[in-house]
Amino acid sequence: MGCVPGVTARIHRNASLGLIIENLERILLNYKGIVSVIDLTQDSFFASGSKRELGFLFKIMSEGYPSRYKVVDNLFLTNLENDGIEAINRHIRVAALACGFPMNEKEFYSCIAGSLGNISQEYLAHYLINREHIEIIRDEVISLGRLTYCDRIEFIMNRFSEPMHFEEIAVLYKEQFNEPEVGDFNRLIHTKLTYDKRFIIIGPGTFMLRAKFSVPSKMNQIADACGHCLRELDSISDTKFLMVKLAQLNFDTGNLNEYSLKQLLLEYDGFVGHLKFQVGLDAFGKKGERKDKFQIVYEVLDKAPSPLTVKQIWKEIRKKYGYPEYAVSQKLHDAPEFINVRRATYAIRKHIENYDAMANGVERFAKEWISMKKQPISTFLVTEALRDGETIQNLPDGFAEHVLALHPDFIKVCRGYFDIVDNVKAKI
Repeated sequence: MGCVPGVTARIHRNASLGLIIENLERILLNYKGIVSVIDLTQDSFFASGSKRELGFLFKIMSEGYPSRYKVVDNLFLTNLENDGIEAINRHIRVAALACGFPMNEKEFYSCIAGSLGNISQEYLAHYLINREHIEIIRDEVISLGRLTYCDRIEFIMNRFSEPMHFEEIAVLYKEQFNEPEVGDFNRLIHTKLTYDKRFIIIGPGTFMLRAKFSVPSKMNQIADACGHCLRELDSISDTKFLMVKLAQLNFDTGNLNEYSLKQLLLEYDGFVGHLKFQVGLDAFGKKGERKDKFQIVYEVLDKAPSPLTVKQIWKEIRKKYGYPEYAVSQKLHDAPEFINVRRATYAIRKHIENYDAMANGVERFAKEWISMKKQPISTFLVTEALRDGETIQNLPDGFAEHVLALHPDFIKVCRGYFDIVDNVKAKI
């Protein structure tokens, strides 16, 4: 993308595009990945730009680097993907729920910002008013307008570490949010807990947040053993029987019991739930041993002579396995061993020419920059700086992320940003 002289010159007399990117990445890191024009006007580097110019800057950055930046609701610039934006929104919602109602509007925003840390006040207000539809009467926030039963149940359970009976949750719900006009409210709460994946049943009528449940470290092997047992039986069984078989095989099942085992097995492809504790395998699950998804994707790329698109990888995988395309895409995105060479296209190490030389260049540049600036570095900045300086002209888009994620000297501090491990340890 070429520089836009009129805009960049007015923002900063000596600003190059690289310098603008460096400072955009800095302020996005400080504001958790979403900023408004107002946020930029309060930053010393961008302060000389008018609101109109900074708004135009948002436009040219999102159009010039669509894989890195996008404009949200025509008002905010972000370098987050959709799941990152959803995570921010979720944190805002949880922090808002923790505030007492009614509350003065300004105090309400301050309360949330105090819980979340540095965040764009403009985005905070925009999200709460336009997405959560907070009810404001005479400068007082009365309540949040868009919360499901499960959102409120999750908020209640988040305050406790111990399992909770659904009747106890129903009582706390009434105290916090008032009882809705439904016939059997306790039964409603039980139904919501049973069918939402955020919760896991661990006993008769007793639930925990799935995020707080201690899953055994060898859950993959446990699932494999259960699948093997069901294939030998060639029929439906129940989790009580499977727990006995796991004990005979000397598995450390931790906190698992017949309730939680069933729910966890159903998170794996090939398992099907039946009545009560019963579990079985679908037609696909009976065909052979279940492989780890990472291994399946890696094998496809390893057989290919060059990088493949997500769709090409998925089409190859679906010949044998029933994974949807989004599941393959997510695994490629999440596992640092897979290198995003360009949009929706991935490779592994053997596909990259001059791999070692490029990896050393990325490592050296990142260490020097972090040591000089005393702050984490964006992998996007690493890529653009090395390309712009013609040090590594053919550097793949996701190569820096791949190298730093796998290097023992670096640690990921948030999406797309890395610091030196020793720096992070010194701050703890």
